[in-house]
Amino acid sequence: MNELGDLVPGIAQENGRAAILFSALEDVPDTTTRIVVRVFASDATIAPSDLTLNLVPQIVPYVAVTMDPERIGVGDTASINVKRMNESGVLEDYPQDQLFDVAIRSGERYGVLLSGTQTADRFYEISEGFKFIAADSIDTNVAGAIITVRLPGLPTHPVSNGETDKKAGKKGESTMSPFYFDNGGVGKVVVVNGECEGLPTCIATPQPPHIEIQTHGNGFAGTFLDCSDPRTLGEFMIVDNRRTEPFTVDPCFDAGSGRWNFLVSTIDVNAIIDFCEVNRGNLRFLETTDEAALISDKCCAQIDFRGHNEYPIGGTGRPTAYRIVPAIFGHELQHEFDYQEILLKLKSELFDPEFQKSYMHPTCQTNPTAESAQAYAELLIKAILERLMEKVTNEWNLKVGSEGSEKRELYEKKTQGSLMVTAIVQDFLEALHLSETDCIPPPVCQ
Repeated sequence: MNELGDLVPGIAQENGRAAILFSALEDVPDTTTRIVVRVFASDATIAPSDLTLNLVPQIVPYVAVTMDPERIGVGDTASINVKRMNESGVLEDYPQDQLFDVAIRSGERYGVLLSGTQTADRFYEISEGFKFIAADSIDTNVAGAIITVRLPGLPTHPVSNGETDKKAGKKGESTMSPFYFDNGGVGKVVVVNGECEGLPTCIATPQPPHIEIQTHGNGFAGTFLDCSDPRTLGEFMIVDNRRTEPFTVDPCFDAGSGRWNFLVSTIDVNAIIDFCEVNRGNLRFLETTDEAALISDKCCAQIDFRGHNEYPIGGTGRPTAYRIVPAIFGHELQHEFDYQEILLKLKSELFDPEFQKSYMHPTCQTNPTAESAQAYAELLIKAILERLMEKVTNEWNLKVGSEGSEKRELYEKKTQGSLMVTAIVQDFLEALHLSETDCIPPPVCQ
């Protein structure tokens, strides 16, 4: 399944060049995983560009590294915890006498390693209990350091000059040249320059917004029902040129996670349910059962009422036949319920999980004000909503079939036979107060 990752906005360029560091630090894939990094320019005339990376499975056994905590302030300390990931993918403790080689692979200027009472950017053959101490000040709002841990005695690969480091070996010795290795482990710690202060805080954790259908009359937003079929007395349709209404986003900051959350208002999906006035003709429309009780030609009305259990509506066939307004609307309301069922199902499968992902909840370092966080969220929610509505439209069309198709005819017949229609028809039949023999012989209805 395709998943959208974190958005990294506002990367500065110098002389037409910019760079980011991509690190695979979290879940280790079981198979080779394809990752596509898409780069957008603020200039809309510059087309996006994609870079494809292949993330291969980690060789086991290996050193699994975690930082506690993963996010610290300047001058703070994070513990570097290590476990052994065995051949079965299970984490195990190392023996107490196990030694490790540890180094800051990148971000050396943002902190140092601590082993016992010694600090350095690199240690060899040291026991567990080592830590990372953030620098007292950093030159940016947020910075990151990558820590590399391996078992001693393995080859060292320098990052910068391409030459093997042959001086490695003394316990506690450190140098300034970073290194990496094939079967070690890495951890990442984020250093923030001060806390996010003065931001609106969250009283409770906001949940994904509700999405509801809002119905309108014919002609809403310049959209009109297709009443070309004279049998059509009512219709339900989604307003394609204005499928959703604007929504509001109220940002609040969660100090516990260090990220923005968003309270989003209910999102309305626009639809039209209305009569086809051009097809009314001389038909007699009944709004209530009280009107049915006052009919004089009740036997003919009974035939017309029973015709509402068919699709298209049957009955006497006379130009002045009776039509039950609530039954006509009941048919269209059943369409609305069917559409809503698809909408809510896909919302729970697609929209809600996407809303909870980390990229939807930026940090205060990337979005330092409520206004910037709000604009960020509005942009992403609109994009997710658009993808959701496209999928809903496709599934709806698959359910009802194309206009004039056998599938559409069967769907309309099933709708006409739904309880939403038949229960109303039965109420109107009972309002006639006819016995089984009142209409024998059958009436002539003109």
